[in-house]
Amino acid sequence: SPILEAFGNAKTVRNDNSSRFGKLMRLKFSTKTHLLLGAYTTKYLLEKSRIITCGMDERLYHAFYLAMRAPDAATTNKFSKPHSHYKSIFAGKCVENKEFSTTEDYKEVCDAM
Repeated sequence: SPILEAFGNAKTVRNDNSSRFGKLMRLKFSTKTHLLLGAYTTKYLLEKSRIITCGMDERLYHAFYLAMRAPDAATTNKFSKPHSHYKSIFAGKCVENKEFSTTEDYKEVCDAM
């Protein structure tokens, strides 16, 4: 899903499109028979800190960079300044990425919403 990719993945030093989601599976067993009674999975965001900062040569979640690629981002003064002006977005000194960096990617996420 383009939405999960944009809001849950980020560029890391080792991977251009690394998932930042985690899953925790809980299993319930019978105390008498020790047989599996059920299970459920909880999904959660692994790195909440990546919302405001990231390591060198890494990026925040792709969604932040896609917002800068909106067709009207520069003309409406939403993101009219250079990337380096936005501390969070420029924190890792890595603004470009092979994926999730174009206006077309931005449109794809918007269409999916």
